[in-house]
Amino acid sequence: MHGKGDCWLGGGLFTGSGKYWLNGACMHFPLEQSAEMTEDTDFVPQGGRGGECLSAYYPRLLRDGWAFVTRSAE
Repeated sequence: MHGKGDCWLGGGLFTGSGKYWLNGACMHFPLEQSAEMTEDTDFVPQGGRGGECLSAYYPRLLRDGWAFVTRSAE
């Protein structure tokens, strides 16, 4: 479990059994340590849509079987 030192980026993904990635890891700080969970510092999310939480949200959707079809008109 990690705390967050600011309001930017944040969130993360489980990358495998016992491994996790933190979005914007430079401002997280550990609150609890566990030998069963380690940070995956080699993971690079694919399919992100900019910064903030979208860097974790879109890769998670893609991982779970969703597909990006088209961008809506703005």
